[in-house]
Amino acid sequence: MNTVRRPPKVMVSVPLSQPYLGAPVGRNDPCPCASGKKFKRCCLGARRRGISVVAPEVAALHDAQVRAFEARRQQHLATRGHARETVHVSHEGRTLVAVGRHVYFSSKQRPWRTFHDFLMHYGRVRLGRAWAETQQRLPEAGRHPAYTLHEAMMRHLEDASRALHDGAIVEARWNGGVGGFLTFAHDLYTVADNAELQRRLLKRLRDPRSYQGARHELFAAATMVRAGFELRFENESDGSSKHPEFIATHKAMGTVVAVEAKSRHRPGVLGHPGERRTENQIGGIRSLFLRALEKEPQLPFIVFLDLNLPRTATAGPNDLPAWLESWERELSALTPQQWASFNIVITSSFPFHYDREASGPWHRDMAAHSSHAPRLELDARVVASICEAARLAASVPGEFPPTVNQPHAP
Repeated sequence: MNTVRRPPKVMVSVPLSQPYLGAPVGRNDPCPCASGKKFKRCCLGARRRGISVVAPEVAALHDAQVRAFEARRQQHLATRGHARETVHVSHEGRTLVAVGRHVYFSSKQRPWRTFHDFLMHYGRVRLGRAWAETQQRLPEAGRHPAYTLHEAMMRHLEDASRALHDGAIVEARWNGGVGGFLTFAHDLYTVADNAELQRRLLKRLRDPRSYQGARHELFAAATMVRAGFELRFENESDGSSKHPEFIATHKAMGTVVAVEAKSRHRPGVLGHPGERRTENQIGGIRSLFLRALEKEPQLPFIVFLDLNLPRTATAGPNDLPAWLESWERELSALTPQQWASFNIVITSSFPFHYDREASGPWHRDMAAHSSHAPRLELDARVVASICEAARLAASVPGEFPPTVNQPHAP
């Protein structure tokens, strides 16, 4: 016996898509859309519109998906900025992750159950196995800063996993090694997935003599990606003129800016020769800033300065940096010509390498100052996007985003 399925109740909206093709309707006749108005006062001049017939269940599902998508978008902006969402899939016990034009995959024996798992692997792979084997043979005092961060991270995670059963996910507070290596790997991944990771930059990152400056340049590049910019790196081998690290173009607004990154050397820190000092002063930072301003790129100019200071025991994530007052005095001494040379200076400090084994609350000291009289103006929305993206440096997501077939978070 055949059955007849009754269609669900529907909401029907029938605006006129064009003048009626049926019997002519007079201007003073009742409008065929049943509004109760005269045709001339209702649908006579209607533009082309669609005719929608939407079931309540479909409309409710659509609304729920829109809300879930917006919640997911806001969560992504809060943690990753405008960097693209991680493209990944699980297949036959392996996790595959796309990074730019390349695909990385885990082994079945050691699957990547968290995004942190992937980042640890990715950071090691980009530095290279031969590089790691070379570092392992060196005495501890002569090893590369990134290698010592990685070793401190692995010791910390191994200690945290001793009381867990096999297969459990290790949850541990960051120590200096974890924070240092994860933020390094995350910045590396962000640039590679959204721009072109330069071979020269990787070479400088592997070299302990150039690592410090290259690491801060990597942070600056990742920040601009998270702020919504496309990057174009300058030819560093061209010595005919002074030029910034890279040029960045805002994808939404088309604004083009130049970016320079400088990191302050300190004796006995990050492979720099000499005896480490205990004072946390910012001596030399003004001269470093003025050297950055010598580039004069003829574009709105963004400068990233790394103070290279250890963390303070009492500072919390919402406290003002201890060095801020001294730095603002240095800025107040700038000449009008120097103020005109830049738009934003973002001053920060990576403290992880100072205390690799220490656990506890970790944060980055950071301050952003805009020029009060720049030669070239920069839209306030662009300025805000760069400052906000800089604060995401220590925001490293622990989980992969849900795939298409996974349920969305409420």
